[in-house]
Amino acid sequence: MLNAWESSDDQLSDKEILGNCITLLLAGQDTTANTLSWAMYYLSRNQEIQENLNKEINTLKTSEEFGITDKSELSNLSCCTNVIRETLRLRGPTPVLFLEAVEPNELDLEDGSKLNFNKGDIMIMLNRVMQTDEKQFKNAKQFIPSRWEEEINSFYQNLPFGGGPRVCPGQNLSHMEGKVFMAMLCKEFIVRPPNVDNIKIDETLKGTEDPNVHEDLAFTMGPENLLVNIFLRSD
Repeated sequence: MLNAWESSDDQLSDKEILGNCITLLLAGQDTTANTLSWAMYYLSRNQEIQENLNKEINTLKTSEEFGITDKSELSNLSCCTNVIRETLRLRGPTPVLFLEAVEPNELDLEDGSKLNFNKGDIMIMLNRVMQTDEKQFKNAKQFIPSRWEEEINSFYQNLPFGGGPRVCPGQNLSHMEGKVFMAMLCKEFIVRPPNVDNIKIDETLKGTEDPNVHEDLAFTMGPENLLVNIFLRSD
């Protein structure tokens, strides 16, 4: 970006450069890191799903040092994709979205009333509420990646990244980074809760939550007090 700024007549201002740097560092890195932290948390408690990921990854051509080296292989990671989608649904780093009406509009509410918006009005969309609503998802509070094997309304599928002309431009990169990370993790390691000192599968943890783990909303929503134990698969 700085090289382009120095070599072009159409230069960005310092404010524009700073804004883009903040976007890359916070919106582009922090969000994906938080999502993958939550994915590890859920896999540590839903251990059969973790084993399914390992089996899926072992069917692909990988490098011992770098994991997946062919981008086209990522499209074969359906189980991994579903884990990331389900993690984003339950613990997406952007649980609220701020929207601005570009034209006057009227929404029909469930109780039969109407809600009117004028151009320029700001709306706060609680996408976390919609993504964990039993009207939209069966057993909505449960971590069930297999639900994504069925056709789901694309609006709710993409809510973590917004929608319309201002949809997050980094959503595809985020999904790609997530699948590469999960493939490398689940191929070589086993993730368990912090109080577990062995790799034995514990069925009693399936579908449960750790009461010590909380969410912290700063620039994005991230985990607080989230700890896991990681074991080499060769151990």
